[in-house]
Amino acid sequence: LGFSWQPVESPALRSHLKLGEGRSGVYVGEVYPTGAASGVLREGDVVLRLGGQPIADDGTVPFEPAAEVRGGASCRSQRVSFDALLLRHFVGDSIAAHVLRGGAERQGRLAP
Repeated sequence: LGFSWQPVESPALRSHLKLGEGRSGVYVGEVYPTGAASGVLREGDVVLRLGGQPIADDGTVPFEPAAEVRGGASCRSQRVSFDALLLRHFVGDSIAAHVLRGGAERQGRLAP
């Protein structure tokens, strides 16, 4: 991804980041200069959604299996780390990123 992140589950951190009710995401720490996030994300941003998929405060997204698992059980209630979303993309693809920066929502594209 090209950046370090941390969960925003703490009420104090959520308040500091102006992450109001109904919003969730992950806090951007360092942005690596040669990574996909360089020029798109800044330290202190909150990534709210990637590819239209909302990111929970713990950094997870719903697991969307290609098919039902053996035995008919569903995986739909399971969650995985948000960076798993990038595994669906190829070199040269880009993915929409919605971020909160200084209390305002912005949009950009990451090229994993």
